[in-house]
Order: sequence, then structure tokens, then C-alpha cells
Amino acid sequence: MAGIITAAATKFGATASTAGKIGTITATGLQVGGLAASIIGTLQAGKAQSAQSEFESQLAKSQAIQEEIRATEEARLRRKAGEKLESRQRAQFARAGIRVGEGTPLLIMAETALDTAEDISFIKEAGVARADALRLKARTFRDIGKTAKTASRFKAGADLLSGLDALGRSNP
Repeated sequence: MAGIITAAATKFGATASTAGKIGTITATGLQVGGLAASIIGTLQAGKAQSAQSEFESQLAKSQAIQEEIRATEEARLRRKAGEKLESRQRAQFARAGIRVGEGTPLLIMAETALDTAEDISFIKEAGVARADALRLKARTFRDIGKTAKTASRFKAGADLLSGLDALGRSNP
């Protein structure tokens, strides 16, 4: 690159010595500019990855909250359905003239209540598990963002050192 600039400076009337200096200074300036652009680009890429990861983290946190709300509502609806079923059973036994509080009717209603409680427990546990998985996903995204930002700083530092070494070698 310095050779082209030196030739151009000579063509415009500069002495060979001055043209050589112009070529060297211009080439060095272009190297420094390229190095700066590379470093800035690396840092910006790390910052962008970090911002994207933070967005994904917040989204996963929001989904975890929504999952808890959904599980709570599903459990409420299952409890309500269980209560309705028990009421129907009680009414059917009473209509048939069977005493509800003893014997087989009591066992049937107890089993219905137990099934309802087990279903509700399963719904809540599954909701908590899904919410926990989403929170873990949020932490993972947050960590990915921090790592990307740190990695971009190390890469920018390595680029700076390599660029300074290259400048030193080309301009002894």
C-alpha cells in the first residue's frame, strides 16, 4: 500500500524521500484506522450479543411467571370441576335414597376427592417444573450475554496487541 501512495506522491511532484515518508505515514494511518474499526466492531458485536441475551433472559423470566399463573388457574379449574363432581355424586346418592356419609357412597366420594387432590398436585408440580426450567433458561441467557461481552473485550485486546505488533514490524 505504501508503494502505491509513494508512487502517487512522486507523480504529483514530491521528492523520493518525501514521497516515501508520505507513503509510510499514509499506510500507517490506514493500518491504525483498520485496527480501530476492527476493535470497535468486536466490542459492538459483544455488546449486541449481550443485549440480545438480556432480552431473551427477560422473555424467559416472563414466560416463567406466565407458566405459574397458568398452572394456578388450571389447578383452580380442576378443583372446581372436582367439587362439581362431588356435588353431583351426593345429589345422585340422595335421589336414590342412599345415605351419603357412610359405606360405599362415602368411599366413592372420598376416592373422587383424592383423585381431584392428586390431579391438582400434579398440575402444580408440573407448573413449577416448567417455570423452573424457564428460569434456568433465563439465567443461561444472562450468562451467555456476560460471556459474549467479556469475550469481545479479550478479542479486542488481542486485536489491539496484534495490530500494534504489525505496526511495529512495518515501521521499524
